[in-house]
Amino acid sequence: MEQLVKKLVEDMVKRLKNISWFEHCGDMNAESKYEISYAKDVNSVVKHCSSTRWSNLLLERWQDVSSYIDIYRVKTKYPWDDVVELITKDILPEILDQVAKKWTIKYGESENVRIKVRSNLMFFLALYAFREYKEEPFHNELLNIYEQGYFPCGWKGTYPKGKIIIF
Repeated sequence: MEQLVKKLVEDMVKRLKNISWFEHCGDMNAESKYEISYAKDVNSVVKHCSSTRWSNLLLERWQDVSSYIDIYRVKTKYPWDDVVELITKDILPEILDQVAKKWTIKYGESENVRIKVRSNLMFFLALYAFREYKEEPFHNELLNIYEQGYFPCGWKGTYPKGKIIIF
């Protein structure tokens, strides 16, 4: 199963490795399907990305897919938990190290940022592995923002109304 799951997420791994991580942070030219509010500095980024509101929103969107698979007893090729465990153990560490290093070089260490980036990378990989069963547009939009070189770090308002906070 390990090789099959790695093959399943191979395109997403390449996509994540090709992102110019944090290249445009601080610029105000991001594009999103959501209205945008910009974080003013690294301190506000850390505050936003460690907020309960942002954590809950990320988790709710993630659970939208995992719950769908569980509630509707969707027959998947591989068990959800096994795929998540494999991604966490074998795929995520290399990508996370590269991304965290880029943040640290540019802005200094931040465990809060590392935790959010780690969870988003995990979400991107796992959701990609199960994309044939259910799409998750919110995380697709986060990936789009990262691919532009920005860091999505929070939400103002009540989702889906409101604004995404970007650095």
